[in-house]
Amino acid sequence: MPKAWREGYAKGLGVRGRAQIDIFWQDGKATRAVLFIHSFAAHSVRIRPLEGQQVVQITENGKSTPFEVNDDGTITLKVAKGWKVYNLIVR
Repeated sequence: MPKAWREGYAKGLGVRGRAQIDIFWQDGKATRAVLFIHSFAAHSVRIRPLEGQQVVQITENGKSTPFEVNDDGTITLKVAKGWKVYNLIVR
């Protein structure tokens, strides 16, 4: 995040694969993201956290959702068919 943007959020950012993301940050670091995905079939999504940060938890409808942490620092999330909303907690 730019140093001038110590706190804030960005909503409705388009990402590859028919998805959108909202990102929230404080003290210049991401704290949370909300991923909105509409999928016609089950597939995997690869997510790259901001440099120096990591996703520590993902939930869907208040329940913890499993994900894999890859060697390159990205994560892989298995997404089911349909309209899904995932909350990502970032540290």
